[in-house]
Amino acid sequence: MPEALACYGGAYLNQGIADVTLTSLRFPHGVHAHIFVSWLHPFKEQRFVVVGERQMAVFDDTRPWVEKLLLYPHQVEWGVGPVPVARKGEGLPVDLEPVEPLRAECEHFVHCVRTRAMPLTDGESGLNVLHVLERSQDSLQLGGAPRELVV
Repeated sequence: MPEALACYGGAYLNQGIADVTLTSLRFPHGVHAHIFVSWLHPFKEQRFVVVGERQMAVFDDTRPWVEKLLLYPHQVEWGVGPVPVARKGEGLPVDLEPVEPLRAECEHFVHCVRTRAMPLTDGESGLNVLHVLERSQDSLQLGGAPRELVV
């Protein structure tokens, strides 16, 4: 769960209904995340990027299966000169099983109902998501004011 968040947005077509939002989340141990959403953009983009110390992972759901998940061996070198130097590497594909996500989710749900197994995302997970969405909406309505999350 994030510790705090701030959500900014723009309502361009209907006053009071955001068409575009940017949510910044702060997690424990200095981890940060940013979510950009726009239903107005003229192209479909569903991309998840994770930036690490030694690599970066990019999952792009609009790409073909063999290109959906790429690892980039990007690094930043310090001490080479007065400015950090970015060393960029070419993306290396990661093998993924070609599974339709919604189908897999439904199959998992049916499996849990039949076997009484604990689902990967239970009611508590759903409640946490709702809590984050509620605090995001609060922040959005307050013009991007940071909101703490206490669960």
